[in-house]
Amino acid sequence: MKKLTAALLAAALCLSLSGCSVGGLFSNYREIDSLELVRTIAVDKTGDAVLATAGSGPLAEGGAPHISQAEASTLSLALEELQRKPQGREALLSHTETLLVGEDTARDGLDFVLDYAERSPDIRLKTNLVVARGSGAGELLKKAASERSSVAAALETMKDSLPASGKGCLFTCADAACALAERGCALLMAVEAAPPVEDDGAEISVAPAGLAVLKDGRLAGFLTEDETAGALLLTGCFRGMNADIEYGGARVSLHLSGAKCSLEPVFGDGRLLRADAALSVQADLDALSGSGDPNNEDWRRGAEEAVSELLCKMAVAALARSQAMDADFLGLGETLCRRAPLRFGSQCGNWAELFPRLEVRVTAGTVLRRTYDIDNPLGASGGEKEDHWNELIS
Repeated sequence: MKKLTAALLAAALCLSLSGCSVGGLFSNYREIDSLELVRTIAVDKTGDAVLATAGSGPLAEGGAPHISQAEASTLSLALEELQRKPQGREALLSHTETLLVGEDTARDGLDFVLDYAERSPDIRLKTNLVVARGSGAGELLKKAASERSSVAAALETMKDSLPASGKGCLFTCADAACALAERGCALLMAVEAAPPVEDDGAEISVAPAGLAVLKDGRLAGFLTEDETAGALLLTGCFRGMNADIEYGGARVSLHLSGAKCSLEPVFGDGRLLRADAALSVQADLDALSGSGDPNNEDWRRGAEEAVSELLCKMAVAALARSQAMDADFLGLGETLCRRAPLRFGSQCGNWAELFPRLEVRVTAGTVLRRTYDIDNPLGASGGEKEDHWNELIS
């Protein structure tokens, strides 16, 4: 204990003597007013050059994001040029939240962006990678900037709301790099320009535009709304969504949540015959108009079947698109191999040939909840077995 105390005292003395000199504890100290925090970097290719656009803001105070651009032969040199620009503050890249890539640039190939993210001491692999659908990334970044909004702020809002709406999911550079290395394709979130928010001051706002598919490092296409929701269901990224169905003379508004997906390989004659995908979801009744009767068990069972049909439709759409593109962006091969490694393992080498023709049967089960109303206590339908109504209103 005495030796430990003496060592600590000696360390404290060395630190107190070092102060802010070179080699001391605070040798890299910088005033907060001198730093510009970069939150979004937009990347576009212009011929043989790379155009980098940074959206940043001062750490010490609020205000509109500062937009700066630099062009160079590589992304690394373009970002270095951005940091050299005399803008009054030093651009801090280590807290970049999103790399936004223009659609044309993504179609040309994203290897140079992922290579930079993997090796850069500034950009982290956990940085989100997003495709600007229908425009250049720098153009989108500049037009969405105002005193009250920015692409960074829009994506921050989307981070939690996307999986809960069935409209997408943010994927990082690490997600994309790993998926491309393992299966040759990957999913990314896409955003697009939308009409501006009233009194916001920006030329445009930014909205979700479905999932983008990378194949062999290049943008191969975008998924539709149904295909996006189906991909989320099959990959376990689904957190919820609102849906309306028409059933039994009624328009039913529901919130879907608690989704689960089970994927099982089916073998015969020593080979993989098909895969069975079983979906399950909870459907909470939000509103009902028309002649539907949630007190009627047959009506409830029929409504559950209607929701199950919707789930199957979305999942089948995603599977069909995946096979048509010959891109297993849903990771079916890996999942099936984990389920039956001994039986499926010998066929992994032929997965590229098996996948486009593989039959996948999709089934879904739905539990309809919250079917009670003020005239129908919880215990009567879709609620608890015991009647807790008196407890709720007391």
